[in-house]
Amino acid sequence: MPTFIFELWMIELASMYESGEVRASHAGYLERYADRPEGMASFFGRLLEIAESCSGDRATRSREVMQLVRAWPRAGENRD
Repeated sequence: MPTFIFELWMIELASMYESGEVRASHAGYLERYADRPEGMASFFGRLLEIAESCSGDRATRSREVMQLVRAWPRAGENRD
């Protein structure tokens, strides 16, 4: 999947995290499947931190989410 598509999805998910219902539903999913793939829970945990710290500031939230996506998975792995 091209990185820019994943970035857009994660930006949208971060905006949806402002709803407690969406956040609770996603947290339950992550708890069930946290052991695969490796690092998934930490990625989405960081996404939640970004969503909370940038609530109401769409430009900053989008920029930070894009940086998160580009930094994960580890450098050198092909995501495109």
